[in-house]
Amino acid sequence: STNSTTYLDVTGLSVSITPSSSSNKILVQFGLACTATAGVFSANARVLRDSTPVMIGDAAGSRTRATFMWEGGGESNTPFGAQLLDSPSLASAITYKVQMRVNNGANTSYVNRSVNDSDSAVYARTFSYITVMEVAA
Repeated sequence: STNSTTYLDVTGLSVSITPSSSSNKILVQFGLACTATAGVFSANARVLRDSTPVMIGDAAGSRTRATFMWEGGGESNTPFGAQLLDSPSLASAITYKVQMRVNNGANTSYVNRSVNDSDSAVYARTFSYITVMEVAA
């Protein structure tokens, strides 16, 4: 969970790979299950290759560049999934990871659980993932 207004790494959503050739591509697949407390104007997530954001929206004024955005609505668990065929042009270790943030620090966004995480069959635990695969050029 986070109530940070700056991007933070999502624990457990990072993976490293070392391509055998700099001409090969990397297929990145990930899914993110998230919720946000009511009143969160929005929360954002993005994917990075090492420290470089990839698969993000275009720059437009002061708008945040992100892979996904969701709005707080209580107990709604919002699943996001995407894939990217990346061309890092590297033959050294690369780390892909997911980061998230909220736009209002008074609220919180969660991964893999509901906002109200009471011990009840009404509330579920979900999963998120990130996988990578080298694709020969």
